[in-house]
Amino acid sequence: MSPRLRVLVVDDDPWTQQVVSSQLTESGFRVDCAADGWEALILAGRACPDLALIEVHLPTTDAWTVAEQLRSQKAMAHVPVIFMADESPGLRPGQSFRPGTDQLVTKPFSLLQLHGAVRKALGDAVRGAGYTGSTKIIVGVPSAAHPITPISKEPLPSESWEMKGLQPALRGSLVSFGLSSLLMVIELERMSGMVTMQGPIGTGRLALREGHVIRARVDSDQTTVGAHAIFDMLQWAKGTFEFEAGEVTGEDQIERSTSFLLMEGARLADERAYAAKHS
Repeated sequence: MSPRLRVLVVDDDPWTQQVVSSQLTESGFRVDCAADGWEALILAGRACPDLALIEVHLPTTDAWTVAEQLRSQKAMAHVPVIFMADESPGLRPGQSFRPGTDQLVTKPFSLLQLHGAVRKALGDAVRGAGYTGSTKIIVGVPSAAHPITPISKEPLPSESWEMKGLQPALRGSLVSFGLSSLLMVIELERMSGMVTMQGPIGTGRLALREGHVIRARVDSDQTTVGAHAIFDMLQWAKGTFEFEAGEVTGEDQIERSTSFLLMEGARLADERAYAAKHS
């Protein structure tokens, strides 16, 4: 994209921030990220954005106030804003919302909706810059340094791994796209299917339904199942993954949100690192 347009992403949820910013970066935008309104204003003052995506409910202020402050500066008077918010009956645009220029999108939204909103907000500017708004999820293209290796296709045991019509959807290297990023994208898109990972200790598998992990296991250790298997696989820094989309039925053996699993996995990793450092 030339010239590259700049987008300001403001969200205190690190997972949403990462998924949105990575998609925009892959599409050729320069992206600045902030976790609250005041940080957003500082970043915008340093580099004027062409578009802002702002979560409505921020820790220190709300998106309507941030938008008003942004556009009070002459250089940003006409910057379009995409407001993001969890869907709720009482959700209404604030006074700084400009019909015809701004948009209000509710979470969770698909990557197709994200690219459509960006294209609508930037209009001729984004078309002139060569933006296509591809809805393909970029998952780390294999290279000579990190080639894709065959993933084990051993049959799954019958114990509640009930899946139908699996079709290859995503594959890549864990070096460039880790399991945490993959789970965030799958949750955002509400996908169902199976992730098969080839890692340092063998093959790991996760069954997902509508974006949530419902079963997991590491094949080389029949005792490493459920959430413990997920926590182990989150630490796999090398290897490959493949996601096959399809219908998944059966019991939810995890019963935890993706955010909880990622945060708990990070906490356990920190504990292990601390213990290793002080042992």
